[in-house]
Amino acid sequence: MAKFYVESGNLRMVITANNSRGAALWAVHRALSGVLPFVTDDSENPTTSDGQRFKLDETIRVNQRGFDRDNGRKFDSLDLITEWSQLILALSRLEQDLAHQPVEAAV
Repeated sequence: MAKFYVESGNLRMVITANNSRGAALWAVHRALSGVLPFVTDDSENPTTSDGQRFKLDETIRVNQRGFDRDNGRKFDSLDLITEWSQLILALSRLEQDLAHQPVEAAV
């Protein structure tokens, strides 16, 4: 896994991920998990160092060399938020399906 510098709005994170898109998706997760309490547990504190909530710009910039660089990848924030919400919904449905399945005895 590689280290990525992810920034958008007041969000600035260093994230380890398989690729830049994965790093950007994880940053969206961290930013939105504080807004949606059912996504996070109380031990996570997804805020900036001064206690503010994260605010994303229209794009999320990802670079492997550092912050404030123009040569990295840029992702549309709305596209990533849509993808993230679809992943959260799929996980929620999977969790519900597994909770309603009867436990079979091992043979």
